[in-house]
Amino acid sequence: MRLQEGFITYEASEKGAQQKTVAQGVAQRETGTKGVTQRAAQKRTCPHFYLCHYRPRERGKDRLSYSLIRFKYGAYPDRDAWISCMVEALQECKGYLSADTLILRAFHHWESGYIKEKPNALDALGYAISEKYGCSYHPDWLGKQRPLFQLRRLMHRDLRDAALSGVYTWKGPATREAANTGNAANTGNAANICEVANTGKATNTSEAKNTGRAANTSMPGYTSMAANADLPMNASGTPFRNLWIIDDILTTGSTIGAILQTVMPVMGTVHPFALTLGKTSVDTTINHKLTLSTDYGTWMGVGGWQING
Repeated sequence: MRLQEGFITYEASEKGAQQKTVAQGVAQRETGTKGVTQRAAQKRTCPHFYLCHYRPRERGKDRLSYSLIRFKYGAYPDRDAWISCMVEALQECKGYLSADTLILRAFHHWESGYIKEKPNALDALGYAISEKYGCSYHPDWLGKQRPLFQLRRLMHRDLRDAALSGVYTWKGPATREAANTGNAANTGNAANICEVANTGKATNTSEAKNTGRAANTSMPGYTSMAANADLPMNASGTPFRNLWIIDDILTTGSTIGAILQTVMPVMGTVHPFALTLGKTSVDTTINHKLTLSTDYGTWMGVGGWQING
């Protein structure tokens, strides 16, 4: 049982850039230009790992795809079987799963944030991965401005991007992004954040000019624009080096792209990864060749999941 590999693209937007509306996204698609709604952005890629292909119900029947839907709604035994398969398959990526790894999850269209009293199947997956590999899972560090309509009604990537623009918000520890609205005072203390690491003084200029840059504060291997204390850290006080965004099914990559747009500016320099159980595809022949078997159970095709013991 091996993970399939691909990648998704997302825009690394500059702070303060314009956000598109769905109507602007429609106009952009019809005209083929970005015009005045173009965001000051740079295309970046993120590795994507997944187990199988997902066929939407309107495209025909596929039993494994139906099992993915059952996972989404937490149905037994599909939820636990998929979690077991993913945790075992991630062995090949364990070099990027450790104490300096942060795991976040995408939200379903009806969700507006994480509710501790109502964890869902993705939460169970996130906690299982963190327990197995010693990572940090913090679903409460991410939020949404509002619930959304079902994105599967939007067939084009630019329309989905527009619908998700500005929806996700960072709710984790205060970071340099939150401090960018203030200047460093002449006393050498950053506005509303801790003192600049090692020196407690800003650069020779009287202001930090909203960039969050500090003198001699970046750790080796990091290109952080702020002191280490301004970056999200694990329980040991070490900045995260790897970021995994988990979801159940990837269609266009818009959701994970929107999350990365929100999270990457506050994370410093990290390696981002996307992880889903399935990837939307009309061709699901790959599913017929898959061997999904763990200590928990085995996928039997027409027979569904056969649970061991």
